[in-house]
Amino acid sequence: MSLIIKSENSLGAVIFLSGLVTAVFAFSSLQSSTSNDMLFPAVLALLLTLVSLQVVIKKNSESYDKTSRNSLRVLLIACVSAFYIYLAEAMGYYPATAVSLPLLAVILGYKKIFPVVFVTVLWLASAYLLFEKLLQISLG
Repeated sequence: MSLIIKSENSLGAVIFLSGLVTAVFAFSSLQSSTSNDMLFPAVLALLLTLVSLQVVIKKNSESYDKTSRNSLRVLLIACVSAFYIYLAEAMGYYPATAVSLPLLAVILGYKKIFPVVFVTVLWLASAYLLFEKLLQISLG
């Protein structure tokens, strides 16, 4: 394995380095905090960093065949996820999820509309019943 990162894998390297920096800051803030509120984000940042390292290593191997369609798909998923965060704050959880979940399903390649709509409605109904009715927590 070579330590030289190929130019087509520079995005993976950037994700790995930013994940590593995030993990370091998360664990350093965990040590200065009196509560364990930062434990889950710190562990999650570390796991994401390790997974991105595995992707960088796999992409640097000779057997990996990179397609531009998968890269575009990843970029679209990241954009929809960022848009979802904005939508959830602006419109609330239910409308944002009703828009984003089917959009993500289409990006991932689901062609049949009925299962996508069914899963979206089922997810929203489950979230409503669990949080709004059972736990009395408003999701917006």
